[in-house]
Amino acid sequence: MLGLQRLRRFGRRLHFQSQRAGRRSGGLTFASLTVGFSHHTCGVTTGGAAYCWGTNASGQLGDGTLIMRLSPAAVAGGLTFASLAARDEHTCGHAPWRTAFCWGNNTYGQLGIGSSGGSRTTPLSVVGP
Repeated sequence: MLGLQRLRRFGRRLHFQSQRAGRRSGGLTFASLTVGFSHHTCGVTTGGAAYCWGTNASGQLGDGTLIMRLSPAAVAGGLTFASLAARDEHTCGHAPWRTAFCWGNNTYGQLGIGSSGGSRTTPLSVVGP
């Protein structure tokens, strides 16, 4: 079980941080978890790999599909993340080299990819000004 010592609430999104890593069956050790309002959860392992599970109608799991996952599925692209933030139907991650990536619902341009509309099922780099 995760050693969750801190629970923060930001609007409708819950973000869990662990002061010590916990273990999940299957051998994954998560450093942090984030819970989206649209019934999906994502975590960063102690090695920086991202995994998500739950509903996936807009590609918010980032695994390249629209399939609901009942157990952690690796986020596509083999990227390393320092942190993740899940929201309604999208997820964003901050890479250690100061690059942000987002995936999922982009109806209002919330992915920051320079366009709006549709969904993206894999991480895309957020564009700068």
